[in-house]
Amino acid sequence: MEPKQKIRKKRKIIANHEARMKISQLCEEYQVPRSTVQHILKTKDKIKDACVKIERLQGNCASRKHIG
Repeated sequence: MEPKQKIRKKRKIIANHEARMKISQLCEEYQVPRSTVQHILKTKDKIKDACVKIERLQGNCASRKHIG
């Protein structure tokens, strides 16, 4: 999967969780393991901060660097 697609998927997972979607539903919807969803949610502040910085520099978040 391309980095642009990965960040979009992470942002959608975060947004859906904030809209009260359960982790089990997210796993099923995005075809990812529970541990992956939990890690994305655990690091959501870092993901959001990186997206904001990149959007300021490049105009969109899809081309940001990998956050580990």
